[in-house]
Amino acid sequence: MMTYWAGAAVLGVVSAALYLAALVVPGGVVLASLTQAPLFLAGLSLGLPAALAASAAACMTVIAAAGLVGGLVHGLVNAAPVLLLVQRALLSRRAPDGGVEWYPPGLLVTWLTGLAAFALGLLLILLGTAEGGIQGSIQRQVDTILPLFGPNQDAMRPLFEIIAPIVPGMVVAAWMTVTMANGALAQALALRTGRVLRPAPDIAQTELPKPLSAALAVAAGLALLGPGVLGIVGANATVVLSVPFLILGLAVVHAATRGLRARALLLGGLYAVTAILTWPVIVIIALGLIEQGVGLKRRFAAPRPGGT
Repeated sequence: MMTYWAGAAVLGVVSAALYLAALVVPGGVVLASLTQAPLFLAGLSLGLPAALAASAAACMTVIAAAGLVGGLVHGLVNAAPVLLLVQRALLSRRAPDGGVEWYPPGLLVTWLTGLAAFALGLLLILLGTAEGGIQGSIQRQVDTILPLFGPNQDAMRPLFEIIAPIVPGMVVAAWMTVTMANGALAQALALRTGRVLRPAPDIAQTELPKPLSAALAVAAGLALLGPGVLGIVGANATVVLSVPFLILGLAVVHAATRGLRARALLLGGLYAVTAILTWPVIVIIALGLIEQGVGLKRRFAAPRPGGT
């Protein structure tokens, strides 16, 4: 039992160290982006109590090193989502065939999207309470960043004027992506160590609730037609609500490539290109929206010759 709690505490301290790396190590932001992985690993390999203990150890370590505010931020931004997702991920029930049916990946993505929508709402409210409201806050962001480009700032202004209104949504969407990547990394590590409490979710099995597409349609409508602040809220919500459909589009790709000999190479190349360029992301999101409407994955369900 002592080994159990000690392992959880060590993982919590590792999470805190990664989080604090952004303050003390050049390029530490990259390390800080992995701060959720040890917490996920505690939960997926040892269980929810271990994830709770690791989260508590992480927050206390950050408080001791960087103060109460840093610990609270770590707890809210990093630990709380991990605890919710681990609790959901470890749910299971007996399947009709006698096997075990684990909590589906699509609902995990949906819970994360709900958290992201809540976080976006809080962020926009905070920006709205500043001088000049959301639009004033955005303009100050532009005016702060542009001087960094020196003599090129006038040329860069039109681009920043376009991007700046959706920066809050981009930040929240990036947080969603990092959280999912940390969960996947922790699951892979748990599998490698042989201490894993549930099988790895099959991304190809991802299904999203229909209301998500309706919510995205409403957000996109506000972005296109809403005046002033409503348009900004809709645009940011559209960015956040597109992330689940990025995952659904990737699920279609995984289903379509199943059984191909070069599958690993193709998927690796796709993920690499998607991490660098913007247009593949848009194409994959569109693929996810099409899947939600017509069910592309069903067309790839039949086994292929020479594969499964």
